[in-house]
Amino acid sequence: MTKNHHAEIRKVTFKNESEEVKKLQLTTYTEPILAENMADVSHRTFNNMFIHSNYDKKTNSLVVRRKSRGESNISSYMINRLVIENPMEEFSYETERSRFVGRNKTIGNAQAMDESLSNYVGDNLDPVMSLRNSIEIAPNSSETVYLIV
Repeated sequence: MTKNHHAEIRKVTFKNESEEVKKLQLTTYTEPILAENMADVSHRTFNNMFIHSNYDKKTNSLVVRRKSRGESNISSYMINRLVIENPMEEFSYETERSRFVGRNKTIGNAQAMDESLSNYVGDNLDPVMSLRNSIEIAPNSSETVYLIV
């Protein structure tokens, strides 16, 4: 998504065609880039030093802000929200890539898939936006969730 686009909404429908109730744990993952492409490619670590994250409990959203630098005083924001009509538990979240991926792991076998998310927010050296919750799908039924970025 680019700064010229205001939001992206993904609608995902899970269908249970069995005769048993199914429980699914859903985990989102996004790496926020709040700088121009060339600045990010050439100085990613430096640009990440200005990222700060917060969690909005009212909307169950992660909000990251790139602090303004220089005279412009313009901050950039990005929001990640997982909309579930009937969440089974409190949302959990992660904003630090090293905690999500883990030591000697990759995004393909991330430590966060086997552990609880830390619910850490604040200044981040390598930011990510990850939300987690579970849904239950009744037999021969479906559930729809929305991911807003």
